[in-house]
Amino acid sequence: MSLKLVHQVDPADHGSSSIFFRWHPSSKAFAVACQNRSVLFYNSNCTVVRRNEIDEDIANIAWDKEGSILAISVKNISRVYIWHVYKNRTDTMESHLCGMEEVPKCFAWSSGSPALSIGNDIGFICVFDSTKGKRQMLADIHNKAITGLKFIPNNLLAACSEDNVLAIYKQNDLEQWQIESATKLAGTPSQLECSYLNHGENSPRLVVSVLLNKDSLFVAAADDLTECRVTKFPEFYGPVVSYSWLQDRAILVSFENGYVIMISTKPATWGAALKRFPEFESGLLGMVVDQCHRHCFSINEKSVKIRKLDKPDEVAPLTMIETLAGLDNIVITRDQKLLSVSDKQGAVWIYEIEVPPRPRAPNFNENPAQGKV
Repeated sequence: MSLKLVHQVDPADHGSSSIFFRWHPSSKAFAVACQNRSVLFYNSNCTVVRRNEIDEDIANIAWDKEGSILAISVKNISRVYIWHVYKNRTDTMESHLCGMEEVPKCFAWSSGSPALSIGNDIGFICVFDSTKGKRQMLADIHNKAITGLKFIPNNLLAACSEDNVLAIYKQNDLEQWQIESATKLAGTPSQLECSYLNHGENSPRLVVSVLLNKDSLFVAAADDLTECRVTKFPEFYGPVVSYSWLQDRAILVSFENGYVIMISTKPATWGAALKRFPEFESGLLGMVVDQCHRHCFSINEKSVKIRKLDKPDEVAPLTMIETLAGLDNIVITRDQKLLSVSDKQGAVWIYEIEVPPRPRAPNFNENPAQGKV
């Protein structure tokens, strides 16, 4: 496997600063938000086709499931912008409940409905239906800033907060969200994810996971948060950068000190390190996983490394990137065919992920001299 550079985005389009980069969910297009208060929509040829100027400093952006709406949160104000990209129309929504000083800290779109969840800095959650224009406030569990939100299967919404609370909400038949369960955690949660575990039961079990203090991983059954496991990582790895669920009862975890480890999620060996490899001497800044071809991509300040997960000793030559600012982000498309890498001054490199063709199986019904028989 190798990377082929297909496009490079000059920061002159959006200003020399760190950016938010979001791939379109179903195409090679993407959106970029930057510190000059502008949001740009690029087509698959890396040409700017839409530009939206925002009045405040941008805090985050996220696509809806269809890729037609981009939610934009801003700093120090309770407003969220709803940008209908193809219509080039922008609506605003106030996400506060008590006062204008409540600021959104995170948000997440549903992958199965037009719902957008927004968590603010005092623990309130707003669930907004972008089609019907309806919203519901959830304000009875969390007392500090929401640090993670995720819509998960079975009409559930998971949320975690700085007061070390993880909660599961369920949508009833009247389309109202109600608390289903909650638990107190042993640290500040971040990077909320979900997956399925199959331990020989009749059907896979839905689980949720969060990092705790960036040094532990908490995993619990979505239907019973008390049924949980916590894996504490050794200090010499450093803080966790990111983690990814794999499809074979394992989790891949990357650390600031340069290590990547694969840990088991089998009951008998839960949390045990199955594989460990030092990606960089130090300064690992990001990691993404190609689940289809079983490779991981990681970055440090100036390079991208590709490693085959089934054969960790197989490492592709480093892809060096000429940047004075240093790299800071790596993102893979949903179909896992394109990879973006950006630096701290807003330059973006778009790579095509080239996969070697599989060897052709011999055809024993074919005669080399006479063709098929």
